[in-house]
Amino acid sequence: MSLEELRLVKQIAERAARLYTDLGMPDVNPVYIEAEISACHVHVCPLRLKEFAEADDANFSHDIGGIHRHLNMKKNMLEDCFLPRFAMIRGRE
Repeated sequence: MSLEELRLVKQIAERAARLYTDLGMPDVNPVYIEAEISACHVHVCPLRLKEFAEADDANFSHDIGGIHRHLNMKKNMLEDCFLPRFAMIRGRE
């Protein structure tokens, strides 16, 4: 990943950690969130990271929670037909 992608992944993870804390789940580790987002972006489904980082709370929460719930890091896949809203889709790059 590029330095800009790493910066955006860190920004997303920090925002997600704040969101989890606000929801009463303060023990979520931002480093683990970074690992999930990075694995998804690099090995499973490239993400529009800038749009993801700047998303409204509803769309941001959908993708953070969905990636956490559906990402199988051993198989490098998203299960249960989950597709992040900020996935790079042909024609939307």
